[in-house]
Amino acid sequence: MKKRLIAAVFALFACFAFAEGTNTERPHVAITGFSNKTGDSSFDTPSTTATESLDFTIRLLGSYEIVENEAAPPSMADKDLLAWCETESVDYVLYGSITAPKGGTQAYDLAVFDRAKGKTTIHKTAKGTSVLDVFSCADTLTFAVIDAIAGRHVGFGSIAFEVANPDTIEGKAVVTVDGVKLADGFGQIDRVVEGNHLVRVTWETQGTKPKEIALVDVAVAEGECAMVPVAIPGAK
Repeated sequence: MKKRLIAAVFALFACFAFAEGTNTERPHVAITGFSNKTGDSSFDTPSTTATESLDFTIRLLGSYEIVENEAAPPSMADKDLLAWCETESVDYVLYGSITAPKGGTQAYDLAVFDRAKGKTTIHKTAKGTSVLDVFSCADTLTFAVIDAIAGRHVGFGSIAFEVANPDTIEGKAVVTVDGVKLADGFGQIDRVVEGNHLVRVTWETQGTKPKEIALVDVAVAEGECAMVPVAIPGAK
């Protein structure tokens, strides 16, 4: 499920900008993610995984500088976020939570705080009934926030690998999309935003330098799977 969650998303700055204009310096974004406030420790690992997925998603937008958030305020009230952002020179904060109201359900939320406006400008919610719903609810909220940022529907496809010689020597493949590492191995990468992406694959074996075995510009269409041909060196 973690691989499914960690998706590749990329878009041009003109389409995906929290702020108006075309600043040459990328806006600074802090991601606190999905905080587990249910009181149930079984939600700890899924909420961490969902937060990692959100982090990767925003990184792959390619338009923002992700900043550390260890010192983020415990309160997500607008006034506290504004004071923290001004002190730390942070432009936006993506924050969310998982809570457990009465009735055996969970409430999920994901929001975006905008320092320039001094308030939370995007707030999306979802509901679940078990710990298994963390993944689907996190997906739903991530997509909703991306659509809100873009101001339009954003379509997603996938990338898979056609390995010419699968009986490999010992080693591993490392895959990056648009400069961001996404996977070790040739598993399918889901939730890739439609458009052109640069896919790079390196092959690593113990005691040697990584060798580039593929560098391909791939066109991804909504609902479609783009194939990347790969040949592993030295394999039979």
